[in-house]
Amino acid sequence: MRIERLDLTRYGRFTDQTLDFGPARPGKPDLHIVLGPNEAGKTTALNAWLDLLYGMAPNTPYAFQHGYELMRVGARLGLADGAREYVRVKRAKNSLLDADGHPVPDDALAEAMGGLGRAAYANMFSLDADALEAGGKEAIASKGQLGEMLFSASAGLGALSGALGDLRARADAFWKPRGRNTELARLKNELAELRQQRDAIDVIASRHATLRTELERCLTSYEAATTNQGQLRRRSDDIRGVLAALDLAPRLAAQRARLAELPEHPEAPAAWADRAGELVIGEARVQASLRALGQRDEELTQRLAALSPDEAGLRLGAELPALDGAHAQYVSVSRSLPNRRQDLETCAQDTAALLRQLERPTDEDAAGLLLPGRLVITLRELIDRRAVIDAQLQDARREYADAQAALEQAETGLTDMPAITADTAAMDGEWLARLAAAADHARQQGFDRRLAAQRRDAADASARLDQRLQLLAPWRGDAGALAAMAAPAGSLLEALSRDLTEALRARDHLNQVIDGQRARRDETLAELAGLAKVTGAVDEAGAAGARARREQAWAAHRLTLDAASADAFEAAMRHDDMVAETRLTRQKELLQAVQLRQQQAQIEQRLAQLAARLGEAETRICELRQQTGAVAGALSPELAALDAPDALTDWLQRRQRALDAWEPLLARQQQLAETTALRDEAAAELRALLGQAGVMDDGDSLAALIATADRLRAAADASRRQREERQRTARERQHRKRALERVETAASAWQGAWAEACGACWLGDLRPPPTPAQVRAALDVLPQLEATLGRRQDLASRIDKMERDRRNFADAVLALAQRHAATDGTADASGEALALYQRLQARAAAAAETLRRRQDIQNEQADVRERLQQLGQQAALLQAEAARITSHFRVETLTEAQQVLAAAQKRREALAQIGELEQQILQFTGAATIDDADRQLAGADRGALQAEAATLAAAIDAAHAHVLELHAERRRLEKAIADIGSDAAAAQLETHRQTVLLDIAEKARGYLKLRLGVAATELALSAWRDNHRSSLLRRASEAFSQMSCGAWAGLTAQPGASGEALVAVDGENRPKEVEKLSKGARFQLYLALRIAAFHDFAAGRTPPPFVADDVLETFDDARAAATLDLFADMAGQAQVIYFTHHRHLCDMVAQRCPDAMLHVLSA
Repeated sequence: MRIERLDLTRYGRFTDQTLDFGPARPGKPDLHIVLGPNEAGKTTALNAWLDLLYGMAPNTPYAFQHGYELMRVGARLGLADGAREYVRVKRAKNSLLDADGHPVPDDALAEAMGGLGRAAYANMFSLDADALEAGGKEAIASKGQLGEMLFSASAGLGALSGALGDLRARADAFWKPRGRNTELARLKNELAELRQQRDAIDVIASRHATLRTELERCLTSYEAATTNQGQLRRRSDDIRGVLAALDLAPRLAAQRARLAELPEHPEAPAAWADRAGELVIGEARVQASLRALGQRDEELTQRLAALSPDEAGLRLGAELPALDGAHAQYVSVSRSLPNRRQDLETCAQDTAALLRQLERPTDEDAAGLLLPGRLVITLRELIDRRAVIDAQLQDARREYADAQAALEQAETGLTDMPAITADTAAMDGEWLARLAAAADHARQQGFDRRLAAQRRDAADASARLDQRLQLLAPWRGDAGALAAMAAPAGSLLEALSRDLTEALRARDHLNQVIDGQRARRDETLAELAGLAKVTGAVDEAGAAGARARREQAWAAHRLTLDAASADAFEAAMRHDDMVAETRLTRQKELLQAVQLRQQQAQIEQRLAQLAARLGEAETRICELRQQTGAVAGALSPELAALDAPDALTDWLQRRQRALDAWEPLLARQQQLAETTALRDEAAAELRALLGQAGVMDDGDSLAALIATADRLRAAADASRRQREERQRTARERQHRKRALERVETAASAWQGAWAEACGACWLGDLRPPPTPAQVRAALDVLPQLEATLGRRQDLASRIDKMERDRRNFADAVLALAQRHAATDGTADASGEALALYQRLQARAAAAAETLRRRQDIQNEQADVRERLQQLGQQAALLQAEAARITSHFRVETLTEAQQVLAAAQKRREALAQIGELEQQILQFTGAATIDDADRQLAGADRGALQAEAATLAAAIDAAHAHVLELHAERRRLEKAIADIGSDAAAAQLETHRQTVLLDIAEKARGYLKLRLGVAATELALSAWRDNHRSSLLRRASEAFSQMSCGAWAGLTAQPGASGEALVAVDGENRPKEVEKLSKGARFQLYLALRIAAFHDFAAGRTPPPFVADDVLETFDDARAAATLDLFADMAGQAQVIYFTHHRHLCDMVAQRCPDAMLHVLSA
């Protein structure tokens, strides 16, 4: 595809503008330079091309001049099957049209674009200064990684390394080896906390049921208490309302009495109260204005009578303006006439001075010395040509002498050349080229530097391996033995670690439960001891003993029936009665003691079960440690002591890190061997080539062989250059001789033309004949003479005209004065014209001023009389409105009406206050009507109500305190139930645990996707680098060297810490990391990579147009010219369009690529 014509119909700042690139020109580069100043729309044109291909964005920023519905851009495109016309408009659908305006599919151009989307095409085949700077930053971010930089440049994608780094950081945030603050570690800790909470839940059913019963009873009491409290408060509110109404009743009675004292008047609008006062004031103001305006009317009449008009002066004022122009001309002429006469005298003096400069008599006719224009041109051309001929003659003679000296020096140098100590017969051009190629190749490869670096890398890798092998103690061995080990399966170690962790956790949990049960047993025993101290011998055993002693005493008394046995029986009986009474009074404590003994028995049974389970857990732990030790011993007898799965896993990880360090060591050793072999091959090739010329060097130093080759090349080049220099200087001398002869011929021809030109005028009469310098001086004076003569003639004509104007003005003023002399007495024929004109002006101005003053007085009097009429109408209206108010109240004046209105206002205020008080009383008493409220208040006893209110206040406080107590008891019971917990708490913990497990599973899948995606990207980059590195790196190296004008020899790849890295090689074969290049060099490196990527794309398919927008801003002229050569080379494979505002770049392109097309984009 190529652009034959781009139509910017209505897009951005463009209206009906076209860029015509024309059809393809076979055999010529398709390079187009579009020149336009700043703000001409170069970037807009680039975006218009992208919008034509892929459609306009919904909120495009280029609709600022033409609305969305008017935007339109088109193009004529050269496709594989011929040229076609396309148009793109701003629509949501069917926006791509053909030449007839019919919609075509949006993907109609997809095949021609090679399947590239908008982003891909913009990244790969369009380039601007921002993209160039982003490429430079990407070079720093990637740290020169070869795969990332080549792919980033080829695809035009920036920040590739940053994106990969972000993905790795996201994955590490979830989990990484030996990471403690990862998301997975946090979730595992949360699971452990949930497990501890679940283990801590031990619901006591009997306690829970008791608390529930007490809570239900408390709720019932609480509802009854709140109901009672509400009833008391409602009764208290009713009493307070009646008391408040009793307080308002005296105020209501007072207002009713006041209303009865106020008389009634006819109803009137409320606004009349204010309007009556306004009418009084308004009538007074109108009457005052009428009196003042009448006095002003009489005063104006008197002033008008005192002014009489001057009719003659007015006629004179009508005729005077006709003389304004003549008067101004008269004044101007009078001022400038003396100066003009002085200027005329000066011109005469200047003419005499110019004649003296020409060495001519001052009385000679100066006009006869002026020369025709054609002759002046001929003379000046001959003068200028003579200067050129003199300079050429001087240069030709000097250059001939220099060429003769150079030839002699070249012959001397050829004679003094040292002999070459080699077989010159073998040193032909082909041999020298082979020798130069071999030496340059060996130098560019930098074998010594590479070998030193590779030896250092191998030593570092070996030290790193040794260090990691030492970390594998107590195991001892080499890397080979370590690699030969058969590592156990990860699942086996994970299972052992998981089982051991569960067993240890179970043992710890059992120990915690046992400790808790023992604490409960100790608490139970302490409670039993305390109850025994309180109740004494009142348990079943004590009671049975007391009864047994009483029976024994009764039996003994029946046998003896004496006083001693009777006393003993009485004492035993009393003791038994006391025990029985105590058991009755301590029934609650006795029941509690029974429950505590049952609880003690249950705890002892629970402790026995837990001890058995603890023994089983210990046995399981020992078995798992023995299995782990067996697995470790299978690896090596030295590792049998590692009986912990985590320790064995840690050792295996250290083993893997040692193996990871072994692989780079093997790679470094292989690279060292390969580089040594390549160095030996290069040395052998140089040694063989030197042997062909008879130069034998058996040394092993490659540097010595390169130096010998360089000396031979330098000697051969010096001999060749000296012979070429002799031939060149001989040709140069012959050329300079012919040039000198041509200049001498031209000097002779000029002399004849000079004599002919001087003979055509008075210059030919001069003896001796004038020189070019003399004629040049005369030619410089003649234009001044001609100008002076013209100025003198012009001044004479102007002076005559000025004197004539003065006479005409004086005649006109005198005639005007004479016409009015009989009527106004102002004409004075004997006076000076200007003074007479001023007197006439003063008379006319006085007459005009009198007329103006009379008109002002008449206008003011008309206004006064109109205002008098208006005030009369206003007074009549005010009187009519006042009469309506006084007749309504049947009074004579407005003052009386105001008094009536004030009394009516007081009556309305009393009614409003009565209504407000009645409404408040109704709200306080709750009565339906005010009469019901009056009857209720009449039968109310204030003292009884106040006493009842006091009683209710105390009852309300007591009820409120009772409600608070019940509420506190309710909260206590609810908290106790919540502290005990229930199955719901366990279910919530289990739900939370399942949620955490799901979160772990989901994030683990995301972690695997990230890790696999990064690994796949890195693998793809590696494969892409291996497939494209040779061609891309070679082209990029050549382009970078050409673009930098040889300052950088090219690009190469060398091993780095994390793979191969791209480095730049300067003119002295010194490598430099990409991130250490200057900003401009990084820009050029990225552009070289993009150019190489373009050629790589073009090798497999036809590329679309390549468009660049002012990417050479930071390039100097030499590097800009080299880059334009690269663009011209690209234009041999596809259309290349370059937008710029630099004219000198266009000149460069015209010199270096004459077939390039220049297009101008106007501002």
